[in-house]
Amino acid sequence: MSQDQDKSLHLATLLLDAITANTPDAWRSQNPDDQTLDCLAQLLDDTGDPVLLETLGSWRHESDSHIRETLFAYAVRAHNQGRPVPPLQGIRLAGTALDDLAIRRPKPGRDPLDLTGAVFAGASMRRAAFDQVILDQADFSGATLTQSYFHQCFMTVSSWHGADAAGAAWKDSGVTWEDLDGAHTPGVVVIPSTPAKPICRGRG
Repeated sequence: MSQDQDKSLHLATLLLDAITANTPDAWRSQNPDDQTLDCLAQLLDDTGDPVLLETLGSWRHESDSHIRETLFAYAVRAHNQGRPVPPLQGIRLAGTALDDLAIRRPKPGRDPLDLTGAVFAGASMRRAAFDQVILDQADFSGATLTQSYFHQCFMTVSSWHGADAAGAAWKDSGVTWEDLDGAHTPGVVVIPSTPAKPICRGRG
């Protein structure tokens, strides 16, 4: 094991200990890199204890934004690898820097990532990609969504008012131009489930 791997495993163990003890404040001063998050996902998966995932998911209601952002970063990596994820419904990520975020379609046998009621208001989400994600009642108001892409997402009663969606695209996601009223939409492409032809418009 290299020195970097040893360091990642050590920090991942500390993060797991915090989950076991349900002490979210222990995450406040930590900035785990991707390798550490992957180690944590492996450790959590090895425990086979769903209670730990429920405990971690409860931290989505913490007042400290860094804890919520670290939780979200962990959950996205775990989901993309086909590992179990903690509950994320209603997580508040307003104003968060999420440029180039990529949430992939679920692995076989896994559920779509459920972000029902998530708050992304004012977040920076340039070039973000959502593939088969549950985003019902999600709030994207005022978010920067330049060149973002939503494919086969569930988006009932989602909010886009004031969002900068220039060059963004929605495909088979149930979003209509009426839903995007109040958003900045030059170059936006909306491809509904039917008809098959894309609808392109430039709107202010």
